[in-house]
Amino acid sequence: MAAAADDDRDAGSPEIAALLASIDAFRADNARLAARVAELERNPGVSPPFVDDLRPLKSLLPDHVQYKTARRAAESGVLAASMPEHRWLSTKAAVAAWLASTGRVAR
Repeated sequence: MAAAADDDRDAGSPEIAALLASIDAFRADNARLAARVAELERNPGVSPPFVDDLRPLKSLLPDHVQYKTARRAAESGVLAASMPEHRWLSTKAAVAAWLASTGRVAR
């Protein structure tokens, strides 16, 4: 039914063409978000960090772990971290999991 309605579109005016482009963009966004929801539902134990939980990576490290080591782990994807504005950010839980998995527990 939707395909038939799409075929009947009259994009004669610029306003209608702009609205149809917006609708197509919303459909694409909805499809992308639905795929992301499905991915998260397949992995219920993995949840993205809340922005408030993110802290500078350097401030989360114990004294015996060099920042360079953690930065390299973040760059390679071993340590869950992001770099939105030229600064590595992570969460306490992610750093603790990385420390435990690599045997770098607090001394």
